[in-house]
Amino acid sequence: MSNPNLAGFTDISNGSLSVEFTFFSKEITGLSSGGWTTTSLQKLEAYLAANPIAAAFAGLTSVQSQLAPVQSYLSPNTLGVQFNLLWQSIAPTQVNTIKKQIVTTAQTNGMTVSNVNVTYPASGTLWGQAGVQQVFPPPESGPKEFGVVNMMFDLPGWDVTFDSAALGHTQQPAWDVSFDVDIEITTEVPIRPMSLNFTAVAEASNAQMNTDNLAAEILGDADSILSWLTSGFDSGWDAPVPNIFNTVEGDVDSTSQGVNVAGLNTLAQSLNGTGNKLVGVGFTECAFSIAGTPPGLTLTLTHPRDPAPALRNANDLQGTLFIPPSLAASESEVKPGATIALLGSNFPVDTMTQLTVEWPNTSTGIPAGASVKYRLVGNEASEQTLPVSQPSPLGGMYSFTALPLTANTKYEFMAQCADVLTWSHWSTEWLLISTSTTNVVNVVLASSPDGPGLTIGSAGLPQTAAPWAYSVQIPTGTAAGTYYLLAENAGEIIASTPIVVASSLQPILQMVDTSTTPPTIVTSPLLAGGAVFTVRGEDFLPGSAVTVELNGVAVGTPTAPPSGDFELAITLPGNENTGSNLFDVTATGAGGQSAGLPPFSTIGPSK
Repeated sequence: MSNPNLAGFTDISNGSLSVEFTFFSKEITGLSSGGWTTTSLQKLEAYLAANPIAAAFAGLTSVQSQLAPVQSYLSPNTLGVQFNLLWQSIAPTQVNTIKKQIVTTAQTNGMTVSNVNVTYPASGTLWGQAGVQQVFPPPESGPKEFGVVNMMFDLPGWDVTFDSAALGHTQQPAWDVSFDVDIEITTEVPIRPMSLNFTAVAEASNAQMNTDNLAAEILGDADSILSWLTSGFDSGWDAPVPNIFNTVEGDVDSTSQGVNVAGLNTLAQSLNGTGNKLVGVGFTECAFSIAGTPPGLTLTLTHPRDPAPALRNANDLQGTLFIPPSLAASESEVKPGATIALLGSNFPVDTMTQLTVEWPNTSTGIPAGASVKYRLVGNEASEQTLPVSQPSPLGGMYSFTALPLTANTKYEFMAQCADVLTWSHWSTEWLLISTSTTNVVNVVLASSPDGPGLTIGSAGLPQTAAPWAYSVQIPTGTAAGTYYLLAENAGEIIASTPIVVASSLQPILQMVDTSTTPPTIVTSPLLAGGAVFTVRGEDFLPGSAVTVELNGVAVGTPTAPPSGDFELAITLPGNENTGSNLFDVTATGAGGQSAGLPPFSTIGPSK
């Protein structure tokens, strides 16, 4: 008799469980020639075994050990053999349990049975079905889509016989109940690996009840004989055998009850244990299907192609957090004809013959390098593709410098990121950058911070993010007054610093930041109580003692060196919890020389 429960199912008894990995592969010797690749667990394991460094770097070593219990379900082993082994290991015990429960249930209902015999199939046939379902009504985020696996372990040909006591009959009536059993095993398969939870329900079908001797035929009251079975019995369902004796025939066919399939729970636990590890190396999707010849159950773990990185010009600082360029001079007051040293900090690098691009890592797996290509705009023949090493550990940014390039020329760039196995998409569009017309920085002496002025020297920009240093001479005919030294590139002011030109130098006192060389002048200090700051005195009488006072209290007496310049560190009173206070700093030298800082206030504690 055909089994209606198997409609839409495929016989997978002679197939195996296959675990395969799908990803957009790099060109990997022994594994893939590149592009979209599907490889078996066995082949991937062989590659990882031959490349232990790659395995450890990719985080796949732990996945290998976690999947060890799955091996018995893989080819050349068949699913049918594995399920039959599970069945044969528990069937005898469960049959004995059924016999005892029949006797116990009969006694509870005031009846006596004997010669209970259960005949059951030694093996079954495994059928499978896999697909996608949706949960309705949908949650707020929309319908929830998930995979599902249904397996049916078909165990036809059960037969139960027993005798019952019948008043007034010399021969005990004998009864025979025959039926088939299917164990339906189901699990949802969420797209994100891995949370399998197999549930199993045993269902009886094709039930027939027959008299097995003349006494039973004479008695002919099957309903009476089976009434004591209507309450059923609970075996605890440690095995895939349902209570099929609830009612006669039709009612038996509708009987179902949960089953504890311990072997499948072990399989599920093994697969589930790999979930976080697989996601950690980029395999974020999973699905089951019925595939292969002969048909089997295939688990496909997919590493979606990672998103394309967006490149940016590393020298285009607009809109990013950065330290603006600054220019410092070794002297703030000089005579005409004097030479002073200049130091530029955070200046742009030379972009006349080189361009630098950067982009964030977009690999979901552990980053393992990138690839970049660049060319003259629209010129495919000039295109170059080059590898890029690991991203920076600070921020995870990749960086690439193309050189040598042609000045005043447009180039375009794109990139892709990689983990140990896969490539991301290439950038969705080219990043267009032009090389500059010149790498020369002109030093301009101007009466305004915006120029124009007189160019008094020039030097090239650095090719790396290093300080720019240069010395210039103030023209001998420069009139006394306040000027600005401007650093210009291609007509754009990079940074500036004030300078005083005087025929006779007067002592000055300035607050400076000594973390730069030469120190940078601080015009708007942000200091709290207890802070330390540095003052620099210039053009005091060489060899003379200079008294420095903070709000009228001496805090140091440095001696001016032959240059007449000195530096002194001063500690403000109080601490960070002290309220705001106003401070004056003055310096007095020999012959009535004196200078001071503009008054400044400390910042109080935050409220």
